[in-house]
Amino acid sequence: MKKCFSRYMLVTLMASLFVSCEVETSDNGDLDGFWHLEQMETLSTGSVVDLSDELIFWSFQHRLMAVVDRSGRNPEIVLRFQHEQKQLMVSEPYISDREKGDIKVTEINQLAPYGIMALTDTFTVEKLKGSTFVLKNKKLRLTLKRF
Repeated sequence: MKKCFSRYMLVTLMASLFVSCEVETSDNGDLDGFWHLEQMETLSTGSVVDLSDELIFWSFQHRLMAVVDRSGRNPEIVLRFQHEQKQLMVSEPYISDREKGDIKVTEINQLAPYGIMALTDTFTVEKLKGSTFVLKNKKLRLTLKRF
């Protein structure tokens, strides 16, 4: 009887664990994770800025994106993004401030150090494979490496 009760309790516990779990998955594929901004190329002139020694990072998780300058020169910004086929659209940028609350970005110059040139910017994904991520908007081509 005691053995039967123990099995019943174990089965009930396992069933409740499976029922209480809410599985939330991301369909971002290779995009999810942390990326280091290595290079910024101006499309109109072909000039290239090497950022490999800078501490500028992009990160993606579910539907949120963060851009961070670990040197502290630029604020951390959180954005929403949509990634469909060969397009990446970023929008709704906010400066991340955990103490005072997030502040909506209204000036494009706060986004420019990260290669984002508009409050809502659309990129064409040229390459997203393995450790390489290359994308371009109307003005820039950005090259990032998985970190």
